[in-house]
Amino acid sequence: MEIKCKNHPDKKSFNFCHSCGKYFCEDCLNEGMEYYYCNEPVCYENYKKEIENFPKKEVKTYASFSDRFVAYVIDVVILLIANSIISILLYLPLYLAGAQINPDDVIMEFDWFIVFQPIFYLNGLLYFSIMESSQKMGTFGKRMQGIIVVTRKGKRISTGRALARNFCRIFSAFSFIGYLLPLLLKKKQALHDLLCGTLVLNASALPNGLNNKVFSCVQCKNELELNLDEFIKKEFLCPVCNTLNKIPT
Repeated sequence: MEIKCKNHPDKKSFNFCHSCGKYFCEDCLNEGMEYYYCNEPVCYENYKKEIENFPKKEVKTYASFSDRFVAYVIDVVILLIANSIISILLYLPLYLAGAQINPDDVIMEFDWFIVFQPIFYLNGLLYFSIMESSQKMGTFGKRMQGIIVVTRKGKRISTGRALARNFCRIFSAFSFIGYLLPLLLKKKQALHDLLCGTLVLNASALPNGLNNKVFSCVQCKNELELNLDEFIKKEFLCPVCNTLNKIPT
């Protein structure tokens, strides 16, 4: 027999609350260090006691310069491989047609294509922009480093903003200091982040993600969408009953 959520009879239960023993869906449970707890005041207090008894592990909100650098190197390698394949495919029809090709010329043209051809930079612009504006909010390199690109309010950036951000990398490259600004600024922004109003964050520092997650007040059950500052502080004040709620980590 399928057990339904106590709060949402139309939803299948995910697990039971370790404190009261009632079954709830995933949206109604808080995951503690060992057990799950619902949002009832008594159960939520037990949840807070459990997580407070475990040592705190500090997770930095803003991505470090080293994480950004490693992610960028990974992405450049991916782009080099992709453009190398494109270059080979362009020469393949000539080879199959029996054309006489000087190996030295091929190597020279090959290197020129993957590094200096405008299509290399166009591919890079599209790669970074499309992936950073996707639901994953980051390229393969960024995802491997556990970092994401968001707006100042912590929302997913649009494709237009992503294109502008990556185009503005030109200014960061020309000034050079633009890429080093994350070492100096509190929010670890590069010049192209400042110009386009974006932030690069550690995804793990944001409880339950940034994808328009709705939270309920433990006191009055009012549902609201949180902003980035509330995620960073890991707490929010309910505008209805003025109850201070802690965001589960």
